Amino acid sequence: MIDLAAKFETALPYEAFLQRHGSVEHRARWAAAFDQIRLTDEQSKLLAGFARQVNVLCLAGAWCGDCVHQCPILQHFSQISKKIDVRFVDRDADADLASELRICGGGRVPVAVLMSEDFAECGRFGDRTLARYR
Repeated sequence: MIDLAAKFETALPYEAFLQRHGSVEHRARWAAAFDQIRLTDEQSKLLAGFARQVNVLCLAGAWCGDCVHQCPILQHFSQISKKIDVRFVDRDADADLASELRICGGGRVPVAVLMSEDFAECGRFGDRTLARYR
């Protein structure tokens, strides 16, 4: 089993991830998606009220269309709550993590692993959202 805490420590914050792994075009697409996101007051209040640390490790690709639509939302969450720390890993740059986070036998992105303050895994979410299939 892979050490998710160690992977989290070497993972990159949002902007650093995009600078390292995204082209100018990729960064522009992510920025456009980020600017379109609007959380409701109720959602913001809920996120701001988190009392315990949540560490989110997101396996992504700056080139990935699904990541463009989903990962900026995670960044919004982390900006609203100081208790949410989101870090990103490029799927193609970390074969071990990509293998560990396969979904239905495939190397999908994005995959987000939610962990407690002591890096115990709480949930794993990935692939396309149902709304994208519709």
